[in-house]
Amino acid sequence: MGVYASLEMADTYLVEIRFGKPIKDQLKRIIKDIADRFQERELVRRHYVPHVTLYGPFRTGEEKTVLARLRDICAQYDVIPLRVAGFDHFREETVYADIHSSHALRALRWELSQKLQPVTDGEKSWDRNRWFNFHSTVARNVDSQFDEIYSYVRSEYDLEYESYVKRINLIKNQSIVKEYSVPQGRFLSGDAATSPPGWKRDEKILARHGRPNDHDHLTPSQPGMVERYKTLLSDWRRSKPEPRRPDYFDNREPTTFISSDLHLNHGNIIDYCDRPFDSVHEMNQALVANWNDTVHPNDTVVFLGDLCFYYGTITTHDWLHALNGDIVYIRGNHDGAEAIDYEDHHILETDRRRYYCTHRPREIPEDWNGWVIHGHKHNNDVENYPLIDPDEKRINAVPELVDYTPWTIDRLEVAIEETTSVTRSESELSMESSTTD
Repeated sequence: MGVYASLEMADTYLVEIRFGKPIKDQLKRIIKDIADRFQERELVRRHYVPHVTLYGPFRTGEEKTVLARLRDICAQYDVIPLRVAGFDHFREETVYADIHSSHALRALRWELSQKLQPVTDGEKSWDRNRWFNFHSTVARNVDSQFDEIYSYVRSEYDLEYESYVKRINLIKNQSIVKEYSVPQGRFLSGDAATSPPGWKRDEKILARHGRPNDHDHLTPSQPGMVERYKTLLSDWRRSKPEPRRPDYFDNREPTTFISSDLHLNHGNIIDYCDRPFDSVHEMNQALVANWNDTVHPNDTVVFLGDLCFYYGTITTHDWLHALNGDIVYIRGNHDGAEAIDYEDHHILETDRRRYYCTHRPREIPEDWNGWVIHGHKHNNDVENYPLIDPDEKRINAVPELVDYTPWTIDRLEVAIEETTSVTRSESELSMESSTTD
């Protein structure tokens, strides 16, 4: 960093997604409507071309290197699904169309960040962070009329488009340097980039891939108003090893996961359970990110209750929409009366055991003689409620004891075997010592 700090007057670059029809036309109509209705004419001049910024603005003295790295990264992807759906905002001054990102889009942006940082300068702080809020701005710096504009677009426009990323551009001083066609796998010349036949060729190639959401779970940048992918990455997240990102296009068999007691949006839980987060926003981001980095859209998650606290417009439905997997939801003591398909308990069977899955351990039936998986107890009484209790045949699957990440039932069974083996060895040693004495 700082290599090009002397280039204060240098050209300004961006890497961005440019939309094709009909998304581009719809967003342009919305921007123009806002400008006319609210006398914000600056919007049309500054944001007339709808786009999604992937990296920048930045400066560089190595444009050819940037282009080469952009090409090499984009060439790894045949399809990059996304959805443009609804509106959200930054603070109370910028309104944007929310981009629901796929695993492919998130992976591509992160690799761009890693590969371009060494050859650029002046990029923004969020360009260096793992998590990112994908968006397309429709009204910027409108703090004086923010409430009116935000209410207006949400009531007047039903924005919903499934699509693929077609073009990724390197922009210099608001002009296109090179335009990369993801479907065609190459940079396009000026005529091929702008002509209708070029766009039709993209559409023809993409038609082989079916609907975008057939490929991936598309994740909203924010459910409601909660900043899930904050631009400030916490020290906690930096210190954690990068988890294995599942390949969303592989053919592995669906897996069953266990999770419990996320308490999203619940600030007091941080102090109550000594969670390693500095804010509720940071906790929301980390828990949802850990879930979606681990759980495949086709997996099943037995969730043992207490997903979130309800505040304002943020509902349990919002959070469920943001999480991967088919979720079996057992009602917890903090779960509200929303129209969720709750279960009181769930029986889970494997080749080795039958498990009674419940929120509170006290709700175990007296005649149940198998293993139990529960939540609720957190890490405040680990002596009586450890992760694995072989004597009581209980598993306390709360986030604080499983590294804030869903565990597969197979992983829990391995933990049972290891704990049981250790307990058995300690018992045998105790008996030997008693005999010797």
